[in-house]
Amino acid sequence: MLVSIDTKNLALYTGGIAGFIKPLLLSWITACPNIDFLLVGPAWESRTLTDFPNCEHHVVDWPEALPRQLRHPFYDNVLFPRAIRRVQPDFIFSPYHDVRLPQGIPSAMMIHDTCLSDMGYLYPWQVRAYFQAMLNVNLGRARHVLTVSEASRACILARFPFPPERVKVVPNTLEPEFLDSPDDPVRIAAIRAGWDSGVHLLYPSGAEYRKNVPRLMKALEILVARGLEPSLCVTGVRDAGWERVLTSCSQSLQARLHFLGRLSLKDLRTHYLSTDAVVYPSLCEGFGRVCLEAMELGVPIACSDLPVLREVAGDYPVYFSPLDINQMADCIVASAAQGRREPHHESRFHRKAVTALFLKTMDGILSAECEHA
Repeated sequence: MLVSIDTKNLALYTGGIAGFIKPLLLSWITACPNIDFLLVGPAWESRTLTDFPNCEHHVVDWPEALPRQLRHPFYDNVLFPRAIRRVQPDFIFSPYHDVRLPQGIPSAMMIHDTCLSDMGYLYPWQVRAYFQAMLNVNLGRARHVLTVSEASRACILARFPFPPERVKVVPNTLEPEFLDSPDDPVRIAAIRAGWDSGVHLLYPSGAEYRKNVPRLMKALEILVARGLEPSLCVTGVRDAGWERVLTSCSQSLQARLHFLGRLSLKDLRTHYLSTDAVVYPSLCEGFGRVCLEAMELGVPIACSDLPVLREVAGDYPVYFSPLDINQMADCIVASAAQGRREPHHESRFHRKAVTALFLKTMDGILSAECEHA
């Protein structure tokens, strides 16, 4: 059997979906030497996968010469389908839903969340229209869907007419570098000593529309008005998304934000351990990775009261309505007042458990397809 794996996300990105799926693919390839795997996507450092004799990489050139806004549509709808026609696999696995899947070849794709459908009003119409169109096309062609939480699965089944028995859940997990890196108490103390007195917060995410960052800024203003002198560390850089948000914020509030740049997982762990509390005000998520990271390290967290975050984190966080900035401010204060907590390890999200579930799921899917053929 020849299985093609869409590796566009692995080629273009390092975190997020790529960080989640790469170790699972490695386990799949090594656990199934009787299956031939063909990575189909742009050039990237794929040797961790192609070093195995049953895995090769069919390179599809990324259309760098095209205007930026045309690259993804041209790749998704022309270059990837053309490559699949050439290699003629028996099965296709795609870790996202944006490349056009062919008709007539069994496939499984991942839908990580339904935020574009549920929160479409937050997004530019062009973005919403494109990704919704690709999702609708692929839902008519994929035979199986994987998602990352029971909450996300319920949303998919409520919104799309897809057979429930063909929607499986494989949750996220944390990388070994985040879990196993040794802590440096001296550096942690130095980071903490570098901040002014007041509540020191960490926001380990971006300014994408669904992240609800404008309300987080308003909650910080409330904390400033209360005399609590908050500072907010932000993972990543001050990109166009952040500029869009911060144009409406005062210079004094902007001075309280400290962008950490792109962090290694070891450095991310260090900044978690250096903060008074993590804050996560998202309006929609497919999983709750930030909650999982905070729990693993015993760091207090204030986050949105979303079904998926309760599924992942239970009663560990201090929850707030993401639409209520006063409640958000209150819960940030309450979480910071908790102090360091006992680390909370969820066995269902451990790497071994998630890997075993992924392998079992893919084995079941491929067995069903063999019987169907």
